[in-house]
Amino acid sequence: MGSFTTAELRALGIGEKKTRALLQQGRLTKLVRGLYIDDHSPASVARAITGHYKKIALSGKSAAQIHLRLPLTFPIQTEGAGSVQAETFSIRHSRLPACTNINGLPVVEALWAARASKDYARRILETHYSGRDGEKRLNHDLSRMRKVPAWLRETIATTPIGACSELERKLARPLIKRGYRIRMNQFIGPYCFDILLDQWKIAIEVDSEKYHANEDSFISDRWKTNSGTLHGWIVLRFTDSCINWNLDSVLDEIEQAIRWVQKRRPRVDYKPGWPACQKVWEWNPTVGYANKPR
Repeated sequence: MGSFTTAELRALGIGEKKTRALLQQGRLTKLVRGLYIDDHSPASVARAITGHYKKIALSGKSAAQIHLRLPLTFPIQTEGAGSVQAETFSIRHSRLPACTNINGLPVVEALWAARASKDYARRILETHYSGRDGEKRLNHDLSRMRKVPAWLRETIATTPIGACSELERKLARPLIKRGYRIRMNQFIGPYCFDILLDQWKIAIEVDSEKYHANEDSFISDRWKTNSGTLHGWIVLRFTDSCINWNLDSVLDEIEQAIRWVQKRRPRVDYKPGWPACQKVWEWNPTVGYANKPR
């Protein structure tokens, strides 16, 4: 399977008459004049045109699908030198932006793919700029992009950049939606905390039972909480079951902490309200000993 120019077909002994026969049989597909493929799939078209045309790269929807490891779909979108509009692909003339190579295909880099594909932009930002250095890498790429459209800046501002897990994103998204500015996986002293609300000096830890149930994690989590507290931060911890089954209650407790800070951290006879003023097993059915007196 592959792509062939007219000259390559002739070198294989396939003349004009046989070429027409193969086209009629569906064993060859003509992409443009002088370029044929024997496997008419989006991936094959992408490889054929990026091999045939020099100084082009997948962009737009096609670049987004590559970055997100999704199947390519027609039409294949590219940009670079020249301009072509065909049935199954297009080349948009441009100064070729920053490119990379993924699985042998030239592809515009992630931020440029996001800029060219609104439908995929948020997913690209969340996926590509994940992890502790996500924010740093994003800022580096923004400094390289000549023009950042307003809609992309707004999308970046409302996307949880730097998350290490989908569980962290599940909590971060509604916090952002409620108007809170957050940073993810940033250090306080010697420890990295999952979500920071800098304005209120609140640090939030998302504890997956898969990684935090062993003895070492149990011990280190206590020292981590103590360290964050002694550095002047309110440290709140929530498990995956809290976020998956009681997200509204989690958000309520975070906002309780914010209100306490707004009131200048009163110490005498302060009643924060529900849920902080009620035993969790009295209202949370996911706690194994729910409704049992303690």
